[in-house]
Amino acid sequence: MWAPLGAQPTPNPTPSPAPLHASLSAALSARAGSVLEYTVTLTDVTAEPVVLDPCPYYVESLGGRVVGNTTPPPGFPSAKPWRGEPIYAGYAKEAYELNCADVQSIPAGGAATFAMRLRVPLDAAGPETLRWHLVVAGRDIETASAPLVIDPAP
Repeated sequence: MWAPLGAQPTPNPTPSPAPLHASLSAALSARAGSVLEYTVTLTDVTAEPVVLDPCPYYVESLGGRVVGNTTPPPGFPSAKPWRGEPIYAGYAKEAYELNCADVQSIPAGGAATFAMRLRVPLDAAGPETLRWHLVVAGRDIETASAPLVIDPAP
């Protein structure tokens, strides 16, 4: 809560629930360096149609794994602690506008399925989580995820 000096605080507004529920369907494994094809189904959970105008965008990602930490820059004082930054392998994150050309709205209680593609990095390997986020007006309103295993590139 926030209030100017001397004023009564007002509670932050509670965000309205997401009008769409996202579910993700993907293979249980993918090969490093390949294109992972999967689908996302958006279901209207309201009693009114959800109009996709403006067309929302989405973010898809693979979290990768930490493979080390950065080293101190040249001349960094040896007596000063170095925390470093993690170095990731297998990380991928892409953002696109949803393809609303064929689906301008989703009827109340209805659903629409969208085909998705994400390039799997060559250095990805092992257990991973595919994450998908629907973003409307700059706000992450719905997420979906699925576990998968990344097989090394041949």
